[in-house]
Amino acid sequence: MGAIYISQGRYDRAAEVLRKAIEADPARAASYGNLAVACVQSKDWPGALDAARTAVKLNGNDAESRLNLGTAALRTGDRAEALRQHEALLRMDRPRAERLKALMDADTKAE
Repeated sequence: MGAIYISQGRYDRAAEVLRKAIEADPARAASYGNLAVACVQSKDWPGALDAARTAVKLNGNDAESRLNLGTAALRTGDRAEALRQHEALLRMDRPRAERLKALMDADTKAE
């Protein structure tokens, strides 16, 4: 259900539903991954960081969660974590690695 709310752009509602799903099944990586998406889209960087970190811990091969973790880390000032996620993405999903690199480059220019 959370993914449906995300597709409708209802990120706050998606986050609410996904948090309930996580309470019911805290070992389901996809729920954390979707929560990270909802948080990134609503610019809830601390929420995105927590959700994406857990999603990656549960499923290290989830490239979208690694991208969201890198993005949230960058937005919360943890450039080292963003770089770690970029390096992991280079090994698994080059297009997502390039997206994260572009965000990192833009962030550097903004400083």
